[in-house]
Amino acid sequence: MEVAPAVPEGLLRGLAYVSISWVTFAIGFVLVALRMFVRVTHRTIGWDDHLIVAAVVVAFFGSITNVYQVANGLGRHIDTLTAGQRSGFQKWTLIAEIQVIIGTCVTKISVSLFILRLINRTRKKTTYLIYALMATVIVTTVALVITFLLECRPLNAVYNPRVHGKCYSKHVVYGVAYGQGAVSIITDFACAALPIFVLRNLQMKRKTKIALSVIMGLGVLTAFLYLNYKKDVTHANTVNVIFAVLEENVGIIAATLPTIRPLFRRSITRINSVDAAKDTFTARQPSTRARNAQVRALEEGNLPLYGVGITKTTSFSVASNSRQSN
Repeated sequence: MEVAPAVPEGLLRGLAYVSISWVTFAIGFVLVALRMFVRVTHRTIGWDDHLIVAAVVVAFFGSITNVYQVANGLGRHIDTLTAGQRSGFQKWTLIAEIQVIIGTCVTKISVSLFILRLINRTRKKTTYLIYALMATVIVTTVALVITFLLECRPLNAVYNPRVHGKCYSKHVVYGVAYGQGAVSIITDFACAALPIFVLRNLQMKRKTKIALSVIMGLGVLTAFLYLNYKKDVTHANTVNVIFAVLEENVGIIAATLPTIRPLFRRSITRINSVDAAKDTFTARQPSTRARNAQVRALEEGNLPLYGVGITKTTSFSVASNSRQSN
């Protein structure tokens, strides 16, 4: 019996990356569709809903770029790749990095707006804090995206060694990346702590508060990973990019779950109502043995008709005429 050849470890890493990307995206897509159904039904669509839809669109393009990353060597050792594959990997990794940064930013802004819809706007300090947090996330995101886009002129000099362009020093790029990473860590911790202080006095289940805290703090898990690049980037950084995808897609999932609670409540209520109706109907029905006994008694003339559910009723009315005396 021939033994099937072993699948290369690098290929398995790449396939795991693509699988995680598309599965988590699909879950997020379905949940966002349910969210929009609930919002449209209740006529409560807001900017947080529009932004989470935008985040799903960005995540979709991200899942496509993930496929191209794997096709160009992600998961394999860099010394096993051709020059064309290395160039393609750098190209699609640049696109994926920009996409993840934008997608995560949009998701965080959506959650922040969702929290603003929940709290009382008279709490000005808290409102200003959330706006300041959103502004910080937006500014740092824009700064890093611009840095990536202006790293070289023309831009394809970043990933195409045959193109000679004018590029920033790697120290400049790394400095901006480290600076953005530090600010991201601070804002991620602030986002993680925000729901604890903002939502603690609201009439909301603890599970919902925890879900919001998790989404706002997911960046804490990945912020340190982006600062750990190695020379064998196509192989060593597979875990990093997996965490980046999880931060984006799981963020969409966690941001959406609290908003579709009315849909689950409605389904559970209907199921309970149907079960209760079945129990009531079953309780009112006599057993088969009792029904047969009633039929035999009826045939023998020992049981009134109403005993088997047949009832004879007689109705009458009395009319009286009164004469009006003059």
